[in-house]
Amino acid sequence: MDNKHSEIIKEFYEKLKNILLEDNSLKGSSIFISLLSYNSNKRTELLIDSAFSSVHFDLDELNYLKNHKYLQLIEGGYEPDKYILTANAIWESDKKAHNLNENSLIDYFQDKNFCVESGLRELNDKEKRALFTLVSVRCFSRESIMDLGDKKKLANWEKIHKQVDKFLVDNGFISNDPDATKKKGDRIRLEYDMLRVNQLPKKTRQIFRNDGNKKYYLALSEDNLQIDKDKLTFLLNLIIGKQRLTAEQFSNLRSAFKNFAHNESRYVKDDSYFITTEIDDNIYQCLKRCFK
Repeated sequence: MDNKHSEIIKEFYEKLKNILLEDNSLKGSSIFISLLSYNSNKRTELLIDSAFSSVHFDLDELNYLKNHKYLQLIEGGYEPDKYILTANAIWESDKKAHNLNENSLIDYFQDKNFCVESGLRELNDKEKRALFTLVSVRCFSRESIMDLGDKKKLANWEKIHKQVDKFLVDNGFISNDPDATKKKGDRIRLEYDMLRVNQLPKKTRQIFRNDGNKKYYLALSEDNLQIDKDKLTFLLNLIIGKQRLTAEQFSNLRSAFKNFAHNESRYVKDDSYFITTEIDDNIYQCLKRCFK
C-alpha cells in the first residue's frame, strides 16, 4: 500500500477515533479492542457514523482499498455510496499508531472470555449480603432456592435481608449503610440487589447461580443432599474477607447460620432439605477452616 492509500486509511481511522472519543467509547488506546467490547448494534452505529461518502475520495483509490480488504462498501441507494474501515484496516492502523501486537488482542480475550478466578476477589457489601442470605437459609441446590418471584414470601425475605444486614454490620463484615435495606421503588431491596450482583458468578467460580425468573441458589450439592465443604469454605472466606476471624465472630457466625436455617428458612422456602444437624455440623467444620 503506497503513501496515498495509507493517508486515506489514516483519515478514516482518525475520524473513527474521534467519534469514539466524543461518545466516550474509547477504551485504552486500541480502537479495535474498544469496538469488540460493544454489542453488534452499538458497534455498527459507531462504524456507520465514521463513514465517508464516495465523493470524498477518488473512486479508483476507494476501489483499490476495498479490493484489498481495507474498506467495505455501504451502498447508498439514492444517495452516494459510503465506505467504512474493515476489521483488518482498524487492527493494522492500531498496530501502527500504538505499537500494538497480537499479544494485546490475546490479553483482551483472556481477560474477557477465558479468565477463571484463581484467588479471593473481595466482595462488595451488596454481594456479601446476597451470599450470606443464601448460605444462611441454605439455598444449596436447584431444588432448594431463593425464589423472589413468589410474591407471598417477599415480606419474609425482606425481614431476613434486614436481619442479615444488621448481623454483618454488627460483626464488622460490612459497613453501616442506612439505605442498604430500603425499598427501591416498588421492589424490596433484596429483590433489587439480586438483579445487580452480576459479578457474583465469576467471583464465586460459578457457585452462585441465577436460574432466571428471580430464582437463585448456590451449587453446593448434587442429588444426595451432601454439600461440598471445600466450596462452602471458599464462600465463607469470601464473606469474611481479608480480616482475621476473631473467636467472637466465629461463635456469632455459627449461631447465626444455625438460627437462620432452623427458625427463618421455613417462612421463605417450601423445602427443608438442608435443615439438618448433619449440615449444621458441616457448616461448623467449614467455619473452623476459616478460623486461622
